[in-house]
Amino acid sequence: MAHSLCQVCSGPASTRADGRTLYLLGGARPIAEGETTAAPPVHPPCAIEATESCPPLGQGYAIALVERATLYGVAGVIHDPETLAPLPHVGARPGELTHVDIAAPASRWTLASFTVVSLHGVATVSPEELMASVRPT
Repeated sequence: MAHSLCQVCSGPASTRADGRTLYLLGGARPIAEGETTAAPPVHPPCAIEATESCPPLGQGYAIALVERATLYGVAGVIHDPETLAPLPHVGARPGELTHVDIAAPASRWTLASFTVVSLHGVATVSPEELMASVRPT
């Protein structure tokens, strides 16, 4: 994540002339400006491969070109500073990691699993546009 490497092949993901990077996230809603994610970027051919072969993405995904991905914080489990017991996160499913802003006091008590970035300059990409960018007609 720190080096913007493709989540599928581990190569440098930012190879576009305009400097934008492609992000592929599971879920049915479009990627929003300022959205936080622990998912690394992806190459267009790797994005196509993932959408065709990754079972969770069969339930829905969103694609966007992003101008900047800035450090937001971490994804992890927040613990009580006095008891050290894991704290439940409001609205989270069991086992779901919380995105914690690195500047928040809770970050000091978070057992981090992933780096989280905030996405800026987001431009939605349709599956057809993605396909055309890889396999021009």
